[in-house]
Amino acid sequence: MKTDLSQLYKLCYEMLLKFGASENDAADTAYMMNEADRRGVDTHGCARMPMLTNMIIDKKINLAPVIKHVSESDSFLYLDADHGIGFAAGAYAVRKTIEKAKKTGFCVTSVKNSGFWGASGSYAAEFAKSNLFGVAASNTGATIMPFGGTSPVFGNAPFSIAFPGTKKYPFPIMFDMATSNIAFGKLQMAVREKHDTIPDDWVLSRRNGRPITDTMEAFSAIIDNTGSLAVFGGVKGYCITAMEEILCSVLSGAGLPKDNGQEVTVSGNSKPENSGLFLMAFDISRIRPLEEIEESMDALLDEVKNQRPADGAGEVLIPGELEYKYSLKRSKEPFEILDQTANELLTVAKNCGYVDAQATASELFEK
Repeated sequence: MKTDLSQLYKLCYEMLLKFGASENDAADTAYMMNEADRRGVDTHGCARMPMLTNMIIDKKINLAPVIKHVSESDSFLYLDADHGIGFAAGAYAVRKTIEKAKKTGFCVTSVKNSGFWGASGSYAAEFAKSNLFGVAASNTGATIMPFGGTSPVFGNAPFSIAFPGTKKYPFPIMFDMATSNIAFGKLQMAVREKHDTIPDDWVLSRRNGRPITDTMEAFSAIIDNTGSLAVFGGVKGYCITAMEEILCSVLSGAGLPKDNGQEVTVSGNSKPENSGLFLMAFDISRIRPLEEIEESMDALLDEVKNQRPADGAGEVLIPGELEYKYSLKRSKEPFEILDQTANELLTVAKNCGYVDAQATASELFEK
């Protein structure tokens, strides 16, 4: 199915209104999803509408939240998101963090009672757009086993770090990742694309800690809690996961992973998500003038871009450059989304009465 960013934004925004979200929350959620689609992170854009709306149907999400400022100072902010939509809570927290960091030079924000917020990079990139260095992280339900263990304790801890780009390299220098080798959305994509097998470092059995490589078996194992996502980087990745979990859940007072009601696709559980968010930003111009920083950044990135690529490697890319190339292309012209994603959006549209029961995916995308 071919579509464009404005159409995807419109569909997500208007369907969220149909589900009962406020105009502000629907706009923030559609924007953050749209930013993921813009950057080519298709697993965390509009493709997450089914997951989000299933949680709304199951009453896991408060559609009339009142975000509370539990405590704050010039450079610190502690928020209670009141179990609202995670995308909207994240967008609000980013705005407030930027305001404080611009005023004082630095801000750390901790959020409890939030929910799934999609791609962490969508939030870190907002800091970089404001000439701030930024960190954005969230916890999730228990999906990661301790190194050498067989029982999940930690979430797969999606987080992103972004540094402002320059005039020569006009995009955030950043990474956006989960601490599992792959995000669950990538496994979902493997199912949608009908791959028979997956790599042996994606999913591990909870029975014996060994890899599951059959795609549908691995997907089913995650859904029925007999499998877990494998952590990246062995023991080093495990330690990073543990530290990030502490920042997101312990610091904020959000639910620990075992108490987090976030569901990957399962419907019928009304337990609130109770996710924790961690955001940090500082004004890089408080260290050195922006012109001097840009000069140093250009010199560093020129070294990356001007070297000869390794055999078979093609172009040497800067962190964040691939997503920038996607955003340039997708901002100008229509692009393809998977037919299964289009059909899942159609189901969402029917569930909220946005289209009638006989509508087709083509008709939905013509609205």
